[in-house]
Amino acid sequence: MKGCLKTKTITLISTLSSVTISCWLAKKMYKNQQFQGVNSAKMHYHYDISAVHKINLYFERGTGTIEQTAGEQLKIEYYFANAAQENSFVYTENAEFGQLDLQLKRKNPLAPLNFFDGIFVKVGVPAAYKGQINVKTITGSLRAENLSLEKVSLKSATGDIAVHTLQSNQVLIKTTTGAISIDELVNIGHSANSATFISTTGAITLMHNNKLFTKETVKTTTGNVHLGIDQKLSDYLITYEGTRKKDSELVGNPVNKIVVKTMAGNVSRF
Repeated sequence: MKGCLKTKTITLISTLSSVTISCWLAKKMYKNQQFQGVNSAKMHYHYDISAVHKINLYFERGTGTIEQTAGEQLKIEYYFANAAQENSFVYTENAEFGQLDLQLKRKNPLAPLNFFDGIFVKVGVPAAYKGQINVKTITGSLRAENLSLEKVSLKSATGDIAVHTLQSNQVLIKTTTGAISIDELVNIGHSANSATFISTTGAITLMHNNKLFTKETVKTTTGNVHLGIDQKLSDYLITYEGTRKKDSELVGNPVNKIVVKTMAGNVSRF
C-alpha cells in the first residue's frame, strides 16, 4: 500500500497473560493524502486490537464520530483543513498491559484557536471488540453510532454529544456547555451496571427502549432534562431533585433507580 509505514511486532505485558499486538505500537498503517476535490489533509491509522481491552482516545480539538464497523481493526481517521493545519499537531500512541492510548495535540498551545477550525475525527470500532473505550475532546462535538461495549466514556468540554443506540454495562457521558442526546439506551444485562449523564448548561435528552440500568444518574445545573421510557418497561423508581415539583415516580418494583438532579433546569417526561 503506497505511503504505509513498515510494521513490527511488540509484546505487551498483560496482568492475565503475555499478549502480542502487531504494529508500530499496534498494527498500523499510516496514510497522508488529499481528499478528492477538497483541499484537505488526512491521517489514517489501523490497529489490531485483538489483545486490547481498553482504548483511550484524546484529541484536543475537532468534531468526532465513533461508530461500529465491519472488520477486525480499529480505524482512526483525522481530517484537516490543509497541510499547515495538519503539521501543527503531534500524534502520540502507546500500547501496554492491554491498553491502547492515542492522542492528537497541538504542537503550540498558544496558536490562535481559529486556526484549528475544520478538524474532523472518525473512529471505527470493530463489532467484535467488546471492551472499554474512552473518548475525550476539549473543543468539539461527539457523535456515536450503534455501539455495544462493556464500558463507554464520552467527554467534551464545550461540544454536544449525541448517541444513536448505545448498549453497555457502564456509561459515562459528560459535557460542560454542550447538550447530550441519547435516542436509545440499553443495559446489556450484567448485574452491576450504571449510567451517568452530566451537562452543566446544556439539555439532556434520554430515551429508554429496552432493558433499564440498575443505577442511572442524570445531572444538570441550568440545562433542561427530557426523559423518555418506553411504556412496556417497568420496575423502576425515578427520583427528582431540583426544580420539578413531583419528587418521585414509581412503576412496579424499584429494581432500577434513576436519579434526576437539576438546580435551575426543567424536567419533562415522555
